[in-house]
Amino acid sequence: MRSCIGRINPITSAAVSWQSAVIASGGSERRSPGTPLRIRAPPAKRLKSHPVIHSLLRMRFRWFCGWVLLVALAFCGCTKPDESSAAPSVERDHLPTRALPRLRTVKLWLGSLEITAEIARTPVEIETGMMFRTNLVEMEGMLFVLRSTGRTSFWMKNCIVPLSVAYIDPEGFIQEIHDLEPGNTNPVKSSSSNVRFALEVNQGWFTRHGITTGMVIRAEQGSLAGTFLRGR
Repeated sequence: MRSCIGRINPITSAAVSWQSAVIASGGSERRSPGTPLRIRAPPAKRLKSHPVIHSLLRMRFRWFCGWVLLVALAFCGCTKPDESSAAPSVERDHLPTRALPRLRTVKLWLGSLEITAEIARTPVEIETGMMFRTNLVEMEGMLFVLRSTGRTSFWMKNCIVPLSVAYIDPEGFIQEIHDLEPGNTNPVKSSSSNVRFALEVNQGWFTRHGITTGMVIRAEQGSLAGTFLRGR
């Protein structure tokens, strides 16, 4: 007699496998022993991203974008501009091209001296000034009413007549006197930051008439501030 120990009947093996699968699935599956078993894979678990990983990814993305931007700027910065368009547009388009007509005048007193001065107070009048004028009468000048108090500077581009300029504070006191040479495009800057008016006259006029810094200039109606800065 052949021993049956250790031998497994194929039908019994299939039944055991089916029964084991049913037990493993909690008894929810009911199949006949002959039906092939379909084992469902467990649902995949969604990996929760760690906040640290998110931060690292964001940092690396920003770092990458930063490098791209730097490279782009480097290439742009190395581009040589067209030399034909390198000149400032103000040289071509915005500088005055002709002299101003005679402006409204005011009488000024410097001590006992009386002078008639044209009043330049609009941006165009201030920018043009004495440009293209060919002469200036000895006892006449041009008074510039500047838009704000501070440091200022004057140049002599397109100016033919040699001039002197006095930088004046809001109360009318002369702070500085400078000579201006015809055609000089280097700005003559004021040392004082308290300049509100400027008076241009023929070069050397202040010296010839004994006018020095510290003297006050008055207008017909009183102080320069009262005449020109009232309500401003």
